[in-house]
Amino acid sequence: MAILGYARVSRGDQAAANQRPALLEAGATKIFTDEGVSGATPPASRPAFAELLTYAREGDEIVAYRLDRIARNAAAALALVEDLDGRGITLRTIADGLSTRGTTGRLVLTIIAAIAEMERSVVRERTLAGLDRVRAQGRPLGRKPSLTGDAVMLANRLRREGVSAAQVARQLGTSKSTIIRITRGYDA
Repeated sequence: MAILGYARVSRGDQAAANQRPALLEAGATKIFTDEGVSGATPPASRPAFAELLTYAREGDEIVAYRLDRIARNAAAALALVEDLDGRGITLRTIADGLSTRGTTGRLVLTIIAAIAEMERSVVRERTLAGLDRVRAQGRPLGRKPSLTGDAVMLANRLRREGVSAAQVARQLGTSKSTIIRITRGYDA
């Protein structure tokens, strides 16, 4: 029986190394790590997790820091647990204190996965409501435009005169794609 660790972070500014000490303390002898991979990506589509699933054998235990490192919704968590259970592999999470060794563990895992999915939905709904409020107030969303007013008029004039988008971009200190977007219709 091997204890196999799994660590995942979704953004480059996060460090999977923060999960590693806990996994080692939990007895992991081999750790598989996915960096820069969203939790929304199906577990089997993550390179290191797919390798872990191939590597794991009957009697092994997969350990992760939290359940959300493995699956982001209840359906994915349950499908994974079902697959692992059929292969004789257990799943344990450190922070959540879950283990699929017994029936109770699977029940608790199902409940926690459903609650985590609900929390993500609530956060998403609040974010969308906030964006709607900003729109209703007439405030712009997103980052500020890189060119405004006189610079846009200059870009359009230069493009009408036949100056390439790349040359205009260099002159105005912006990207070629910005110039193309604000001067649509000029083929120079």
